[in-house]
Amino acid sequence: MSWSNTQIVATVASNAQSGPVYVKQNTLYSNSVEFEVGTLNISSITPTNGLPGTQVTISGTGFGSSVGTSKVWIGTAYASVVSWSSTQIVATVASGSCTGTVQVYEGGFWSNSLGFTVNPSITSLSPNSGAVGSAVTIAGTNFGSPQGSNTLTFNGISAATISNWSNTSITANVPTGASSGTVVVTVNGVASNGVNFTVLPTPNITGLTPSANAPGTLLTISGTNFGTTANGNSVSFNGVTATNILSWESGSILVQVPAGATTGNVAVTVAGVSSNGLGFTVLPANFVATSGSMSSARYGQTATQLTSGQVLIAGGIGSSGVLNEAELYTLSSQTFAETASSMNVARWLHTATLLNDGTVLIAGGSDFSSEATLNSAEIYDPVAGTFTLLTNTLNTARVGHTATLLSNGQVLIVGGYDPNTGIISDSELYDPVAQVFIDLGNTNTPRFHHTATLLQSGQVLITGGETDPTPDGAYNTAEIFNPQTWIFTPLSVNMISAREGHAATLLNDGTVLITGGD
Repeated sequence: MSWSNTQIVATVASNAQSGPVYVKQNTLYSNSVEFEVGTLNISSITPTNGLPGTQVTISGTGFGSSVGTSKVWIGTAYASVVSWSSTQIVATVASGSCTGTVQVYEGGFWSNSLGFTVNPSITSLSPNSGAVGSAVTIAGTNFGSPQGSNTLTFNGISAATISNWSNTSITANVPTGASSGTVVVTVNGVASNGVNFTVLPTPNITGLTPSANAPGTLLTISGTNFGTTANGNSVSFNGVTATNILSWESGSILVQVPAGATTGNVAVTVAGVSSNGLGFTVLPANFVATSGSMSSARYGQTATQLTSGQVLIAGGIGSSGVLNEAELYTLSSQTFAETASSMNVARWLHTATLLNDGTVLIAGGSDFSSEATLNSAEIYDPVAGTFTLLTNTLNTARVGHTATLLSNGQVLIVGGYDPNTGIISDSELYDPVAQVFIDLGNTNTPRFHHTATLLQSGQVLITGGETDPTPDGAYNTAEIFNPQTWIFTPLSVNMISAREGHAATLLNDGTVLITGGD
């Protein structure tokens, strides 16, 4: 209380009522001014903390019988009123409100204030899984800033490395010892909601066998926490990703050393988590004998890689003559094993074409060392392990022909040789749906020891080959087959050199590299 000639400060008595206020000096009274003693008072709130959206019950006196123009403040924002009476108000904490006070405004007056804590709230984790040590960003509200004594836990384990803490975002590393469970932020002793986080096991490499080898060879990686599938996971050789993974198990990976790999660390990445690295020496490329050998020595055979990755080796000539035996090479074990059944017809100088359904078309060839030609064909089914002789035969018996799988799944068969008729100009299509051979008529030039290359356009480039009737001559001409029209069109330009027995390779830019020959 204070008193001066121009101002008095006094405390309203506890039993005072509304009425006039006046000053008595000695025996004299001043004029009076009306003063209203308010009864607006908050005695308690329940609960004293909560998230936005929480309903808070405010008890007290002097609130008035209806809300009218009155209002309620909770935290740092006006609250929406659910119910109102003279002694009790129920209101909802507004979205975005932070820790602050509860007050009631009624009849032009504000009540006393009581403290209210708006709980911290997590809205998202990014990412929602990771290994120990990986960074996680927690988004939400009411985290407080700066961190101070507030904490962040991963399934009960406190994060020790926190690089950022603001009222709406926290960035921290998954702590050592953390396990999968909820992430919780605790502010001033009040815990947030929990959001699930998966702690991923860190892959660990314990060994490489061998520790040095050339590109194209196989490497066994031993360790732990590799997972059970290669899907979404990877192996890198000094930063170069392997593209051919033969097997993937939790404790072992069999992988082919990729082209372009250099000496350095081999690492395994599982669900985005990288392992430790172990040193691997990349040796110069060389030829290495397989650990297994074919069951039969042979030449003039075919070798076709199946969709399983195995290689079907069929027919050829061996010490006992033309062979009908076939065998499978398995890369992972580097072994050869005879197929469950043999071809129906012994043959060599035939073709073997992998079809779109995973089976193999084996066509033509010769069954005698004198090169007597065959018009028969058969299908190898790798699932059943059987060879089935086709009822329909080639329109022309032939050896040394080409068989090219077209984009539509059919097979274009061109040229070849028959000792009885000479070099062949006839061509045909194999339709795998109907299992029939369709005669296309003659190419522009009879060809033998030529090439037929499927272009990016879906057309086929046919180049060179032996001339007829001169066996030692060669063509420098080329022609294009159009699978839409079934027409062979000669090119207006010739190869620089006449060739037979050459090779033709489609390059990535769509051009064709033609090499060697006679």
